[in-house]
Amino acid sequence: MQMKKLLFVLLLVFSISQLPAHDRLPWLKTEGGGIIDSKGSTFVFRGINLGGWLAEEMWMLPFKKNPGKKGVVEIKDYVTLWSTVERRFGKAGMERIRKTMRNEWLAEADFAKIALSGFNCVRLPFYYDIMEEPTGLFLWLDRAIELASKYNIYVILDMHGTPGRQSSEQHTGAENCCRLFFDSTCVQKTCEIWAKIAERYKNRSVVAGYDLINEPMGAPNNVILYLVQDQIYRAIRAHDTKHIIFIEDGFKGLDHMPNPAVAGWKNVVYSTHTYPSVEGSEKEMQQLIEKIVALRTAFKTPIYLGEFNVKSNDKAKVLQQFIAQLQAHEISWSLWTYKLVGDKGKDSMWGLYNRPKKLKKIDLVEDSMETVLKKLQQLRTENLKENKDLLAALRFN
Repeated sequence: MQMKKLLFVLLLVFSISQLPAHDRLPWLKTEGGGIIDSKGSTFVFRGINLGGWLAEEMWMLPFKKNPGKKGVVEIKDYVTLWSTVERRFGKAGMERIRKTMRNEWLAEADFAKIALSGFNCVRLPFYYDIMEEPTGLFLWLDRAIELASKYNIYVILDMHGTPGRQSSEQHTGAENCCRLFFDSTCVQKTCEIWAKIAERYKNRSVVAGYDLINEPMGAPNNVILYLVQDQIYRAIRAHDTKHIIFIEDGFKGLDHMPNPAVAGWKNVVYSTHTYPSVEGSEKEMQQLIEKIVALRTAFKTPIYLGEFNVKSNDKAKVLQQFIAQLQAHEISWSLWTYKLVGDKGKDSMWGLYNRPKKLKKIDLVEDSMETVLKKLQQLRTENLKENKDLLAALRFN
C-alpha cells in the first residue's frame, strides 16, 4: 500500500512538472460573506500551515533547548537558536546549517503530498528577520510559491514575527519582546516589508493574500490593534489592490473587530485561531462556529480559521466532527500543522507527519558540524511518521 502511494506521488510530481510554470489558479476575492474566484464560483480554503519552516519554534524542532553546560544560553526561539549556532560554528557554519535545515524541511514532494491529501492552500508563516539574512526572504518565499503553483495550491503569506515582535511569545521569533504596538519605528518597518512583498507578488494569483500579523496579542487595546493593522493595510494597498488581506483578532475576540465598511477596508477576510481545552473542545468549537456565522452575516465579511487543533481525549473524532461543521458552514480553515520533529509529535494530533520513532536531538554544544547535518536529515518527511489518526480525521473531500 505504501509503495503504491509513493508511486502515485512520484507520478504526480512528474506529470505536474511538465505543465507550464505560470499560475493556473484563478484570482480570489471576497464577495459578501464569502470568497469567490474569477469565474464567480464559491471558494472555501481547506488549508494546512507550514509551521516550523520559516518560523522556527523550538517545540517543533529536534534541538536540545539547554544542553546543561555552564554559560550556555537557553535555546528558546529563532534568535537564540541561530545566535547559539553562530557562536559554535561561526557565521559561515551557521548559514550552512540553516540552509540545510530549510532544504531538508520542505521539498517538492511535500507539495505533492499536500495536494494529494485534498488541501487547496497552505498558510506560510515567516519571521521578518529572514528579510535581513544573506539569502533574503524572497529566496524561500519564491521557492514555496513556485512549488505551490505547480500543484494548484494557494499560498497565504503570514508574518509570524514582526519587527519589535507583536507579543512576548516565543513563536514571534524572540521571547519576552513586544515593541510593535509601542514603537512607531517598528510599525513603519513592518509596513515597508509588507510593501516590498506586495510589490513582488501583486501579479501572482497563486498568492491568495496577506495575513498581516499572526496572533497580535501584545496590543494594549483593540483601538491600537486595528489602527496598526490599518496602517499596514494601507501600505499594501499602495502597491497591490487585488489580493485579499487577512486581519486577525489577536485572541481579543471576534466581537470586538471593527466593521470593515466603516474602516474603509475592501477585499478583507477576518481571521481567528482556536486551541480549545481538553474538557470543552466540542462545546467551544460549536460556540465558535456560531459566532463566526453571526459576524460573517452582520459584516458581510468572510471569517477564516487560520490555526486550530484539538486537545480532546478523543482527538480524531472531535477534529473530524469540527471540520465537518466548518465545511457545512463554508468556513475557510487551515490546520496547525503540516509537520514537526519534536517531543510533542509522539502520539498526538500535532503534525500530519511527525517525529520519527527514535528522535536524535541535536546538541549544539557537543555535536560536530557533520553530526548536526546528519541529524537534520530527520526533518525530511520521508523519515517521519505518518499521523494516521489525523489523516483519518481529514475527511473533507
